[in-house]
This record gives sequence, structure tokens and C-alpha cells, in this order.
Amino acid sequence: TTPPPPDPVVLVRAAVDVSELRTVVREAEASSRGEVVVCTEAGQVVARADMALAFRVDAETGVVRPAYLWELDRPWLDTSPEGVEQLRNFVRKGREGATFLHGQSRVSAHRLFGLANDTRSLDDSLRIVVAIHEQSFLDGVLGPLVMPSLVTSVLPLSTVTLLAVWALYLRLCARSSSAQVIGPLTRLS
Repeated sequence: TTPPPPDPVVLVRAAVDVSELRTVVREAEASSRGEVVVCTEAGQVVARADMALAFRVDAETGVVRPAYLWELDRPWLDTSPEGVEQLRNFVRKGREGATFLHGQSRVSAHRLFGLANDTRSLDDSLRIVVAIHEQSFLDGVLGPLVMPSLVTSVLPLSTVTLLAVWALYLRLCARSSSAQVIGPLTRLS
């Protein structure tokens, strides 16, 4: 008896061109000075600046699949079960103006939409997630000057307010006292 032939092995190669989305990611990263990821509503990574980190390979089976956002090893991600659930809901909703803080980063998720007829439905399924480190807002040279400039800008207002209160006090005290003392700030009638 002859043994049955081995099951045929079929290799399939699928390619998705995300070059346009990677251009969007690079421009968004350059303008925000942060990290940008395009993902699906479910959190599967579609495009990032470094696409090598956008996929996961199962070590046992060799199956390649898109990585989920919370599987990325990034400092702005909370990998605890509560953090993963929060991020999953946050990405799914994709509300404008909504952000959350983790560590020293501010993370926001926005619906990705297109203006052409063939890309109008992108916001139904794609999100752009932006993570910006808090130090990205401060320039290295100008950062240390923030506190002195705040003090300098508040100082004139506080000085004028203090002098106005002192003048009001002197005026009220001068009227209430029976003995008028003539001084440099007393008005002569």
C-alpha cells in the first residue's frame, strides 16, 4: 500500500499599498512632534511610520496578522487589562477633542475621513491615533524661560492692584480720622 500524498501547501501573498497613509502619518508626526498610528475601529494597525512594528507573527504557526494598537511596545500605552479596555473604547469612539493622559503623553483618537467620493466612508472604519509627549510643546531653549516670563507678565498687574488698594485705604482712613495730617499723598482743597 502506498501512503496518501501529503496535503498540498498553498502560499498566498497579499499586498496592501499603504504608501498614501504612511505619507499622512509622516506629515502628522512632523507637525505634531509626536507619534501617529492609523488603525481600524477595532484597533488593528494599518499604517505607521515604521511598518515593521505594525505586524505580529505567531511563533507556532507562522501566521502574520496586523498588530493591535495595545500590542505595540510604546511608552504611551497602558498594557494593563483596564488600560487596554480604555484604549479599545477610546479608539472605537474616535471623538474629536477627547484625549487621555498616560505617563507623560497625551493621546487622542480621530476619525480619518476623506473628501473624495470614494473615501467618504473612511471615518466608519479608520482612526488616526496621535500620541504627543508633554515636552513636545516646549522648545529646549524657550522652555526654561516660561516661568520668568509668567512672573514678569503678572508683576505689573499685581503692583498696580496693590498701589490702588493702598491709595483707597489711605483715602478712607484720611476721611475717617478727625485730625488731618498733611502728607505728600494728601490732596489739598
